[in-house]
Amino acid sequence: MRNFEIWSEGNNPGEADYYGEGYGSTFQEACENFAKNDKDFVRCFDLDNLTFWGRKLFDNEKDAKEYNA
Repeated sequence: MRNFEIWSEGNNPGEADYYGEGYGSTFQEACENFAKNDKDFVRCFDLDNLTFWGRKLFDNEKDAKEYNA
């Protein structure tokens, strides 16, 4: 088990949004555990698609920014 940073693509090209850190053996599990403890995140989190408000989630800022470039 390890900590994962949780990022999503931003609203504008080249931007990314940071949500926090989750703990798990996989990134998906870390997102799920983070959602259990964050009432705002859980409302818009989609575990099946690993998205938040429809935006793809990543475990690092670089990939989130590049996805939305």
